[in-house]
Amino acid sequence: MARTPSNPASPPPSVSIKPAPDTLAATGARLLFVVQETGGVGKSTVARALAEAVENAPVYEIESSLRLLELGERVHHFPIRADTAELMQTGGEAAMVEFNPVINALVRETRPAIVDIGANGAAPFLAAVGRAAGLFSRRGRELGVLVVASAPESAYDSLETLTAMAAPWAARQFVVANEYRDTVDLARVRQIAPAASVSRLPRFSFAAGVRLVVDPLGLALIPQLDEEALAERLRDRRGEPDYALAATTVGVLAEFRLEAMRSVREAAEWLIG
Repeated sequence: MARTPSNPASPPPSVSIKPAPDTLAATGARLLFVVQETGGVGKSTVARALAEAVENAPVYEIESSLRLLELGERVHHFPIRADTAELMQTGGEAAMVEFNPVINALVRETRPAIVDIGANGAAPFLAAVGRAAGLFSRRGRELGVLVVASAPESAYDSLETLTAMAAPWAARQFVVANEYRDTVDLARVRQIAPAASVSRLPRFSFAAGVRLVVDPLGLALIPQLDEEALAERLRDRRGEPDYALAATTVGVLAEFRLEAMRSVREAAEWLIG
């Protein structure tokens, strides 16, 4: 069932981490890598939540296709062409071709930045970052990793792999247990990643047919959602605009956006120092 929010208004300003321009331009900026090797577990939702919490931070999307469309010019897209096996089994050659341009751009970045890595590139990219860890350190960059945990067994395996890969060079590790599919075993997450700060994004459900309408919004456009226009899109069984469902949906979406931002708050605060 969809939740009924106590307050459907947009999240209060205290939830959003809004760095001033001089903070964003500071040297020694931090970089936060958002990773998970299992697809379809809400990793991009967590990256979007970070982008909402740190609203001026640039976002680097390392993915086969551009997905964070609603963030506009904030996004720097680097397409991945090789698959995971090729990236991992060619002695690093394919990984260098794919990731050196990204590494170079991140070395030049002077602002705190969010780096969203597609599932097929997560482990090879962290391996590339590990090889460049000295370069980042000499440039005064601090690196952090946020792994999205989820219910599928493969996601737990990936959590163990990715946190172990990042351990030698990551200044901070975070885990967001995204219960997009099912309940996540937080005790198991903490056992796998004892050095990480763990938070939880609870599951939200929507009425049938609503998700197809609202999924393309991301999080950035939720505060701009037009209740009247949504009612026209949804329609009830008689073909009339469904104002009741639209009002409920707008409220649940506002609550979901707020919870998503809460789940990444500690990571966002670390990112801006």
